[in-house]
Amino acid sequence: MAQFQVVEKFVSINGEARRAGELAVFIRFKGCNLQCAYCDTKWANQKDAPFTIMTEDEIYDYIHETGLLYDKELYEIFKNNSQELLDRKEDVVYKVIQKCSSAKAKVVEEDFTEKNVRMFLNLGHTFGHALETIAGLGNITHGDAVAWGIGRCVSLCANEEFCTEAFKREVQEILEKFGWCAEGIPSIVTGGGIGERLPT
Repeated sequence: MAQFQVVEKFVSINGEARRAGELAVFIRFKGCNLQCAYCDTKWANQKDAPFTIMTEDEIYDYIHETGLLYDKELYEIFKNNSQELLDRKEDVVYKVIQKCSSAKAKVVEEDFTEKNVRMFLNLGHTFGHALETIAGLGNITHGDAVAWGIGRCVSLCANEEFCTEAFKREVQEILEKFGWCAEGIPSIVTGGGIGERLPT
């Protein structure tokens, strides 16, 4: 498997081209054959620039995990500490609340006047709102609907080859650990043909 020298990886607001103003995951590699006059990161091309060796899979994993929840450590908590969260272990719950609040505050601060960056906070909401409409007001919590919607988002991404099948399964397994539905048609709307109106 190919390996790459990575000098930086981070999440920020894209400042260039058609995607300017949108939230993006940046992977900066060591060395470059272009040598653009306007380059503002020439240090990354220096022979002594520090770097980390990452495989192609590790880079994809970082992009997917960061894109899902803005914070790799937070993703790992949901992935590996589900029982502690379900048991309401105070220090774990506090850390999740702190990280979620910080991530949301950072995005809202950077997009105070609604320039489409804040839409990334709505992962799962479009699908979730469809489920809430079909299930009927009060028959499903907003959180349960959005969790189902996140499962639909990763399924769509896998179908369109924006993420791997393995990543899709991993996210769905995390949802199931918390008792959330990861099936295409949730049980609350099965029967009577109602489920046929939902995207699978």
